[in-house]
This record gives sequence, C-alpha cells and structure tokens, in this order.
Amino acid sequence: MTHQFDKEAAQWDQKQERVIRARDVASAIKKRCTSTGRALEFGCGTGLLSFALRPFAHTTLLCDTSPGMIETLEKKIQAENATDFSALLISEGAPELSGKTFDAIFTLMALHHIEDIGGTLGLFRRLISSSGTLFISDLVEEDGSFHGDNFSGHHGFRQETLNRQLQEAGFSRVTFEICHTMKQERGGKLKSFPIFLATATC
Repeated sequence: MTHQFDKEAAQWDQKQERVIRARDVASAIKKRCTSTGRALEFGCGTGLLSFALRPFAHTTLLCDTSPGMIETLEKKIQAENATDFSALLISEGAPELSGKTFDAIFTLMALHHIEDIGGTLGLFRRLISSSGTLFISDLVEEDGSFHGDNFSGHHGFRQETLNRQLQEAGFSRVTFEICHTMKQERGGKLKSFPIFLATATC
C-alpha cells in the first residue's frame, strides 16, 4: 500500500475531490477547536488537511509512512514557506513519535488503512496531552465498493464500534458528525460515501 501511495504522491493534490474533502473536514474541526499549540497530523499524505486548517496550531508535525508523500509534502512546505510545519517519515507503530506530546491530533482517511486500530488509538492517547483533542475523519462503514477488490484494509467504521474502541483507549468524551460526502460512480450508478468526524477528549 505504501508503494502505491509513493507512486501517486506527485499528482495527489490534482484530484479536486481530495482538496474539497480536506476543506470540509477542516471546517468541521475548526467549529470544535479554533486554535491549539502543538498539533500532529497522522497519515498526512501531502498535508491537504493541515494546509486547509491554517492558521490552526502554533506548530504542526505531519507524519506518514510513505516516503513519496513526505517528499511531496516537504516541497509544499518549502514552496509555501510554512515555517510552522515540519514533516516526519515514520515506520509501522510510529516509534519515531515516542516521547512527544501534542495538544491536537488529527487524521483524515488514514485509519481505514491501518490493521491495528486499537493499538493506533492507544498510541494517540499516549501522544495527546491531558487537555488535548483527537479528530478522526474517515469513511462510514460501506460495502467494500469504495476501494474495490483486493483491498486489505477496513471498509469504513461503525460509530458504535469506533466509539467503544476510543473509550477502551482512554478517551472519555466522543462525538460524531457527518462532515463530507463523496460521490463516485460504481456499476454505472452514482454512489454516496459519507465521511464522519469523530472528536474525542480525555
């Protein structure tokens, strides 16, 4: 999967739907939190969400497991003179983040690619400050047609299941809302894929 993202990185931002999706999610996040100190975008890709959120955090660390995405992101940071941004290539389990803390963590369309959901939510809990906020935006559970055959990740998430997993990870207050809907053609018909924003605090 990382190799596929590497190949798509240079043209990633050219798909307008991704840009609009990031703006809609950013708008929903800003209704919940207008500003923060240290932020982390996990599974950042080319940083579309972080750029859409600016100005939001005093500093933002953007991390991803795809070298191609990080390379493209670093070029964007330099071109935009985004001195409040820094990029970090991470490996599975993100040991590179050990010892760091953040006031806000956000992720967009990354969680459904991760096998160990419980472990990742536990990582977020360890990384977030006691007064911090976690924002997860991803697919509402769907029938598998979003990615099609041979996709090994999750086909979105059920609210009640993710809510339980967040509580088990140590987050006590969780809210959900639909913040964007993608429309894509499947089998000759236009199909809707809702995107949720889950907001969780400790």
